[in-house]
This record gives sequence, C-alpha cells and structure tokens, in this order.
Amino acid sequence: MLFPVNGNRLASEDLPGPVLPKIPTTTDQTGTSRNPPQTKRVGAGHGVATRHVDFDPAAGLIASLRAESRPRQRFGADLVERMLEAGAPLIAATRRARRLNTGPIDGSVAGVQARETRPNRLVEWESNRMGIEREAKLATGPDVVLPDLQDVLDGIAVGPTSIRHLEAVYFDTAALALARSGVTVRSRTGEPGPPWTVKLPEGGDGSVLARREVTFEGPLGHVPPGALDLVMAYRRTQALEPVAVVRTTRTQFALSDETGPVATVCDDTVSAEAGAAEPIAFREVEIELGEGSIDDHLLDAVVIRFRDAGCRFEKRTVAKVIRALGEAAQAPPDVVVADIGRKASVGEVVAAAFARSVQQVIRLDPRVRLGDDPEDLHQFRVATRRLRSDLRTFGPLLDATWAKALSDELRWLDAAVGAVRDADVLLLRLVDRLSVLAPSDATAGLRLRNGLEARRVVGRARLSEAMNADRYLSLLGALVSAATEPRVASEHAGLEDEVARTHLAALARKPWRRLSRVVDALTPESSDEEMHRVRTLTKRCRYCADAAALVFGSNAERLADRLADVQTVLGDHHDTVIAEAWLRGEAKLTPSIRFVAGQLVAAEQRDRERYRRQFTKVWKHAREPSLRDWIE
Repeated sequence: MLFPVNGNRLASEDLPGPVLPKIPTTTDQTGTSRNPPQTKRVGAGHGVATRHVDFDPAAGLIASLRAESRPRQRFGADLVERMLEAGAPLIAATRRARRLNTGPIDGSVAGVQARETRPNRLVEWESNRMGIEREAKLATGPDVVLPDLQDVLDGIAVGPTSIRHLEAVYFDTAALALARSGVTVRSRTGEPGPPWTVKLPEGGDGSVLARREVTFEGPLGHVPPGALDLVMAYRRTQALEPVAVVRTTRTQFALSDETGPVATVCDDTVSAEAGAAEPIAFREVEIELGEGSIDDHLLDAVVIRFRDAGCRFEKRTVAKVIRALGEAAQAPPDVVVADIGRKASVGEVVAAAFARSVQQVIRLDPRVRLGDDPEDLHQFRVATRRLRSDLRTFGPLLDATWAKALSDELRWLDAAVGAVRDADVLLLRLVDRLSVLAPSDATAGLRLRNGLEARRVVGRARLSEAMNADRYLSLLGALVSAATEPRVASEHAGLEDEVARTHLAALARKPWRRLSRVVDALTPESSDEEMHRVRTLTKRCRYCADAAALVFGSNAERLADRLADVQTVLGDHHDTVIAEAWLRGEAKLTPSIRFVAGQLVAAEQRDRERYRRQFTKVWKHAREPSLRDWIE
C-alpha cells in the first residue's frame, strides 16, 4: 500500500505488482538485507560501531515508538506511518525506516517500498542471512571466572547457556590480500546454518569489529563461486587457498529484553594454526550485538562487569584469524592513501589522488554486487568518474597513451554502471511523485513504475556481466597499479620528484577560468544543455580542487565544497531533464498513461525552475575570490 503526503491513499493492493523479466544471472531477494542502526554513539566508548549522522527529523518519532515498546517486526512500518502523518515524503520515510534495520516489514508501506526499489543483487548466494556483525571483544585469562549477568540491568534477562565446538578454515591469497584489507572468507563446522561466510569491513573504531556478514551454502574445501565473486576486487586474479585453522570451544548465552535477544555473550577458548607460524592459544569474551538497536547502558554495564572480573578491554580489536596469521596479516592493504604534506612531489600527489578513488572502488565493489543500497552504486560511480577527472587534470604530467587507455576502460565501466544508476534515480523520483496522484490515476502510475523496474533489472544483469568479465579484472589490476606507480610522461624526466604545488595551481587555473566564462555567458533563457555543460565543467573543477587539497589544504577544500554544492543543484536540475525525457518517451509508446505522464512532466518542470533559481545562489558563494587564493 502506498500512502501519499496529501492524505489520498492509493489502493495499490488492488493493482498488479511489478512484472519483471527473469534474468538468469541475477537473483531475487533470497536474503534479508540489514543495515546497522544509524546512531551517533552506541556503547559510550566501549566498542560498538558508530556512524555520524546529521540532525534526524525522525529521531523524535523513533524515540516515541521505542517508548511504546513496539514489536520489532512492526517498527519500520509504524515509523513510516508516523512520518507520513507528519508530512514527510514517502521516499524519505521508507529510506529512514530501512536504515533502522529493525527486521522484516513485508506487507507494510516500507515493505512494499523496499521490494519495489531495491536492486537485484549481482552475487548469488543460497543463504537467507546477510547482516552486520558488531562485536566488542575483551581478552581474559584461563582462570578468570566470568560474572553472573542476571541483574546487570533492569529488564534484561539472561538466556540458557550452550556449548559449541567450532572449527573454521580460513582462505586467502598467498599474500594475504584479504586479511590485510579486513576481509575474511571461511568455512566453519559445529554450528547450524550455511558453512561458508564472507565478512567485509563495515566501519567502527579500533575497539570494535564491525563487519558485513554474508553466508553461503556449499561443500567444504571449495570456496563457493558467489563468495569468490564477492571478494574479486580484493583478490583479483589471485587464487584463494587455506591459510589458517581456528578451533574454538564456545560457551554462549543471550541477553534479551521484552522485544527479544539484543546481544549474545560468547566465552571462547581458542587454538589456531597458520602455516609455518607457531600455534597459538588464548581466551577471549565477545559481546555480539543484535541487529536491532541496543541500549548504551546495557553494553556499558556488561563491559564494566567483565572488567571488574579481570577481563581486559583491548584498545584495538582484531579477529581471531588475524592473531593467528601474525604481523603479515596486519600489513597495509594493496592500496593505501599516503599521508602527504604541503611539500609533496608530483608523483606523490598523483598516486594519492588515484589511491583515494581506487580504494573506494575496491571497497564498494562487493556492496554493488550485493545491491542492497542504491547509494553504494552511486558512490562507486563517483569514484570511477573522479578517476577519469584526475586523469584529465593530471594529463599534461602523465604518459598520454597510458592515461588514455585507462580512461577508456573507466568509460566502458561507467556505461554499465550508469544505466543502473540512471534507472535508480528515475525510480526514486517516480515513486515519490506517485504518492501524490489521485487514486484514479494509480493504474497508469504503476504501469510506469513496472516498466522502469524492468529496465533496471536488465541494467543490473548487464552490470553483472561486466563486473564478472576478464576486462573488469584487468581494469582492477590497472587501477591498483595506477594508485601505486602512476606513469609520468617520459619527456618530463624527473618531474615526479618536483614539488607539486606550482604544477597543481597551474593545472587548476584553466578549468576554473573555463567554468567562469561559461557561467558568465548564461542567461535566463539558457537551454538545459547549456546548464548541463556547466554541471560537467563544475564537476571537473571540483575534482581538481579535491586533488589540490592534498597539498593546499583548507582553501582548496573550501572551494571543492562550494563547487560540490553547485554540482548537487545542477545534478538535480539534470535529473528533471532526464525524467521529463523518459516520461515523454513512455507517453508516446503507451497512450493510456499520457494524462498521468503529463502531470508528472509538469512537476519536473516546476522543480527545474526552482533548481535554476538555486543555482544562482550557490554559484555566488562558489566564486568568492578568497576561495581561489591558492590558484592565483
């Protein structure tokens, strides 16, 4: 059911759902995707993963629902209802509900929205489990007696204790490329569920492990194809082989409140072997946080109890297998953004600029394959476009043949990514627009949505083919090389060792002056194509300022930030142009939707005029002379 802002309700339960073509290389939703709770601070410094969020208008509604002890499975749907009643757009309400990671909401407003807007995944797995694992760890000795937690906090119950004997075999490249990036692939026996697990770094601080966990079915000894694909960006052409065996005797119990389990406490006695290294043995206590929200006071209270009993809270938490593998597993990953200063050389700046984007491509590759958040694809595309922009910015300093070949391959990838991203943007805009249609127009609106859903599914199938191709593997290898040893033009012998500041100022001057001339030539009657040209030039200038900020610091950063504001407004403007063109094309093909398409086109035109007015304001701030002192 869809609920519009104006109170008119679309009776979509009486209408057919999206009809999607069956694509063999993709999968339907076979797993429940969960994102970690968005919270400013959880655990009061005791190790729960944190994410910074700005002011959240839904925070009061969330607090109210929690105070009412709403069932977890209904929390997302209830939040959507409350936000809509408060006047929030449908798309904002459902996005916020999905961020809460509060469990399945099928049949609710958010459940319908999640099914309609979530892209198909590019990786197949047979399990229905994908979530965020967040662990706080404490080291302890063999003789320490853990305290009773029955009265740790009011309303918290301690579940029965169980004992498991686990044996995990970890797979990695010969150079430990996965471990060095915080990624693990393992098979484990001794517990229910699929035997294979891939864990991807998710964030957090040094005292916590926060990882995205995806499980796979498959025989032991052979890494499932889906798991291999998921870590492709980290391993590239390297094979995975067994590198460590970790055996654990685990005594565990759950901590629950009235809504169900909120944490699991594991007392682990561990022995591990890794190659030629000496076997190790140790004991540690894990507090594994539930996928729903958890009260700060509970984690604080548990940690304090354990510390008082003799456990040690480590400043830097590492996984068991990393301890087994030793120092080699804690070496830097293949791509590192070097910390450079004002006197950095040309070679250092170019490498750092490339590394920043290549690192983002590698990190987002598995997220794009999983496909549970359209923003991952967006940021993946940003990284590839920034790389192309950097190749253009540093072009006069680089080997021309090498730079062109790399740029051409990035353009090929961007074509596949762009088809899906454009469909994502169109669909998000369309769903928001449909919420204000009269009930009599619902059928036409759903036909538009169904066609766009089908277009996106086809796009993701093609993206899957591209990202599993040898050509993409070669591109990943070339990007890693670019981030570590960029090729400077041979005719400029010694250039890579020269101080970069003078060269960067000169390189930034040209795109800024070009952008200024084009903006100065704009009139109120300038075409949409001219506005898009300004957007393209703004993007190039912004990325150039971003690169220069590596050595010029805050002044270049401020210019990049102001240009980012301009780019955002012009990007929104361009989205309305694309949406209108798509709607007009659909109206020509399907006469029955023309009336609704006309309403939606009018809405896009109104937005476009508003963005033109906003552009004037943000450009005024971006062209302040003080922001360009470093260029002149």
